Amino acid sequence: VQDGTVVALPDDPVNQERAVRILEGLGWVSVDQEAGTIDFDIHQVHPAAYEIKFEVLDPAQILSSLPDVDYGIVNGNYIADSNRKITDGIAIEETPKEHRIIVSILKENEETQWAKDIKAAYESVAFEEYILAQEKYDGFILPEAWANN
Repeated sequence: VQDGTVVALPDDPVNQERAVRILEGLGWVSVDQEAGTIDFDIHQVHPAAYEIKFEVLDPAQILSSLPDVDYGIVNGNYIADSNRKITDGIAIEETPKEHRIIVSILKENEETQWAKDIKAAYESVAFEEYILAQEKYDGFILPEAWANN
């Protein structure tokens, strides 16, 4: 890494903020303290150890842009779909709760059999074992419910 290093970032504010937080954790950039998640703006990022240049792209295009940039911050679903492993990355996000995906249903459907079945399947040992057996999911955030399995 050096001044002028080019890093590809997602173009949506939430994932862009997540991406620069990874770079901040590496000490490459600093981010304004008041920078939020939903209203994040790339102008809230400043040089720290290096003068980084950003290539802002659709998240689905970052992997294909890697030959043209020095680094790319890529969401896990794109990594898994490309037969790569998250654990091969140089840095992996410590994902805060506000960035995690939540599976939810309408209150009125809470006691329906289909909702109970989905919840049971999602929390099941069989589903956990299936996911853990797939190498492409190494490094993914695992459901908290699996701690009870």
